[in-house]
Amino acid sequence: MYSILLHFDPNLSGIPFDLTQGIAQSGSITFDRPILGVYVTSGALNATDSIFSPGGVSYPTSPGRDLDFNYYGDQYSISPDRHELSLTMFCHNGDVFDEMRIILGNYVPDGDVNVGGFVDVKDTLLGIQAALGNRLLSTEEFGHGDVAPLVSNVPTPNGDLACPMCCLLCAR
Repeated sequence: MYSILLHFDPNLSGIPFDLTQGIAQSGSITFDRPILGVYVTSGALNATDSIFSPGGVSYPTSPGRDLDFNYYGDQYSISPDRHELSLTMFCHNGDVFDEMRIILGNYVPDGDVNVGGFVDVKDTLLGIQAALGNRLLSTEEFGHGDVAPLVSNVPTPNGDLACPMCCLLCAR
């Protein structure tokens, strides 16, 4: 699981509080792995800071760091394939800023160990070499190759590349 913290603070200090005026930024981000969820409230952001922060990083614990959906401004959507986030962050005064924590899953366990765009005998050979301890896989290669065990015929990664994974790759 991976975390990305988006922060928007246009420095509007001195501007009077007005819900209809401010500065907005909009955009879309496409990820190479699925979006599992987002945290957008100050409480959730504060509660997850220690879980996802790199060593030595401290985050502000302002009650105004969240996205506000009660009035014009902040909004987001996640694409049906869960790989794209579209959002607008709107700040209306200098006392608050917007933050969003995006939680991303691991690589899709599709058997494409060499990330060549399809599953073939090369993927099986790489999987066998890794299972025997003769080859180290990158994080991405491992994520694509961790296709066993199958639960209801769906790959359920367990963090272990072993012979069952190689058999599944051979069957493809």
